[in-house]
Amino acid sequence: MKRLSLMPPAEVLYRARISARQWLGWPRLRFDGHQPPIQKFLRVNGQDVHRRVTGRRGVRFFALTPRVSIPQAISRDGALAVADDLLAHRFTFFDLEREPFGDVIRWNYNYKDHKVCPLLYAPRIDYRDERLVGDVKYVWELNRHQHLVPLAKAYVLTGDERYAREVVHQILSWMQQCPYMMGINWTTPEQAALRIISWIWAFEWIRSAACVTEAFVEQFLHSLYQHVEFITQHYSRFSSANNHLICEATGVFVATVYFPELKNADRWRAASQRILIAEALRQNHDDGMNREQAMAYHCLVLEYLLLAGLLGEQNGFRFPTAYWRRLEKMMEVVAAFMDCRGRLPHFGDDDNGAVIVLGEPPQSRARSILATGAALFGRDDFRALAPEFDERTFWLLGVSTVGGASTSTPAAHRSSRAFSSGYYVMRSGTTADDEIVAIFDCAPLGYAPLAAHGHADALSLVLTVAGREILIDPGTYAYHSRQHWRTYFRGTSAHNTIRIDEQDQSVMAGNFMWSHKAEAIPEVWESSPHYDRVSGYHTGYLRLSDPVCHRREIFFDKENRRFHVVDTIEARGEHLIEQFFHFAESCRLRREGQEWIVENDGVEVRFHLDEQLDVTLTIGRETPPLGWRSQRLGHKQPSPTLVGRVRGGGSHRFITTISIEKLPLA
Repeated sequence: MKRLSLMPPAEVLYRARISARQWLGWPRLRFDGHQPPIQKFLRVNGQDVHRRVTGRRGVRFFALTPRVSIPQAISRDGALAVADDLLAHRFTFFDLEREPFGDVIRWNYNYKDHKVCPLLYAPRIDYRDERLVGDVKYVWELNRHQHLVPLAKAYVLTGDERYAREVVHQILSWMQQCPYMMGINWTTPEQAALRIISWIWAFEWIRSAACVTEAFVEQFLHSLYQHVEFITQHYSRFSSANNHLICEATGVFVATVYFPELKNADRWRAASQRILIAEALRQNHDDGMNREQAMAYHCLVLEYLLLAGLLGEQNGFRFPTAYWRRLEKMMEVVAAFMDCRGRLPHFGDDDNGAVIVLGEPPQSRARSILATGAALFGRDDFRALAPEFDERTFWLLGVSTVGGASTSTPAAHRSSRAFSSGYYVMRSGTTADDEIVAIFDCAPLGYAPLAAHGHADALSLVLTVAGREILIDPGTYAYHSRQHWRTYFRGTSAHNTIRIDEQDQSVMAGNFMWSHKAEAIPEVWESSPHYDRVSGYHTGYLRLSDPVCHRREIFFDKENRRFHVVDTIEARGEHLIEQFFHFAESCRLRREGQEWIVENDGVEVRFHLDEQLDVTLTIGRETPPLGWRSQRLGHKQPSPTLVGRVRGGGSHRFITTISIEKLPLA
């Protein structure tokens, strides 16, 4: 009912039509489980299919076609180590590390929670029900089949048919265990789209292998057709039209460009391209920031749009200039937010999602994106921040070298910057060894109307010094399970801001909904070579019976490497006020009077909290949760957290001084 209340009438009708189509289609699926004649899903004669898709093709597919020489920078040993693990059915994702899945992979089984997901008609399955399926993310992550790409790459590197046979075997076993519209893996079009992308990339790498038989190709194309048909009939529209819609359109676009032999391919491709163009502009601010206000999704959406755009340009389906300008702006956001070690803050949700796994994970996703941007847009500023060789960029563009960045790369060309979307980046330093980066969040909660991936973090602050994390955003940890942890990591107490009366700034109405959204309003931005000054306030606590306004001003004295943070609480009655500062798990804290000395790998920072506050240090408290950090889904670790508390009536003003006292080479 909460979700329904956020839907306009048009969305209610759209969802009703989908529901009716699903239930009217159930009898056909129930009593007709046979594969139809090939003419039902392809536009070509069946005898020509195998030759067309395994021989010389008229479709260009990134740097894989035509074949290019593979540079020595790609680690053959590393690639084969990953592939050999996958041959042995040892999987690594979330908090699973080389977990053995047995001789036969069970695609409808939750290997984390040890639950068999029922093989029911997909619309009847509530994937949010932990009692039924456990944490569904662990099922979906496996069934995205992104692990097939490293297997296929091992075949390209070695010519060893074992890797290609494993790809074919897993796809066939998946089709057998997951018939169309049956089971957990047909519940959302997003998962189908990601599986399509993985299948097609892996197929391109193995299509010359002996195991890619005529029978396999026919079954493969039939299932692929079903995937595309399913997505096009269930596009995430209206309130669900966030990154999911971009993902779904990317999957359809890739499938229909790569396999024009599919029936309806032209119509589906044209519609998916229209969606991508419209959503690239709609879902990203003019300044390049993704409207979900989550850095992980910013990168994910950028990667979807890049994949579709590059494939389209290669094959004559051009994207407009405005599309490419928006992608370039998105890369500028990555460059502005990234510290000298290639890290981005964990603002908003992060489920570690990727579009395609092209080799071993890069040390920095941000640097990899900038490597692609440097080659694509000819940007020297991106090139200076990119690695010398980036494998993902090589497979996308065929470019083997793009830059020569290292931890000693000069940082002066990246200056402080204000984004109209509500983020403010304060910088100083001329090298990585004295770089200071602070980011102030005065941005919206998330993408309307649900703000699904936003966190209650208005007016929060993150800080890195010489590439060492000091103040952090603690991440996400859980999505559909472990409700109290999902609530904590989204809540105000998990962020470097102020909480009033133990209530979050915005009110949660579910794992991906908010019933009341705080509005953050910027007021002042000034920047010069000597200082930065920013201020703003939010409306989240105006809902209280005695309304409270929290206003924060930050003054960054660049010459003295000092921040002054002034928090003003405007109220009339009595309230409990809590100020939170969360530190990286690698930080060590000690107290000297009212000051706290924070040390992290040669960096020393002094925090002087306001003397009105009773300050305590908490590390890894379970109940209620406080002092945790999660850098990947399903994994958390204790981190030091300072909490200053005071209860009092009327307005208050708190001054916090943050002084960078020692740098690594000082």
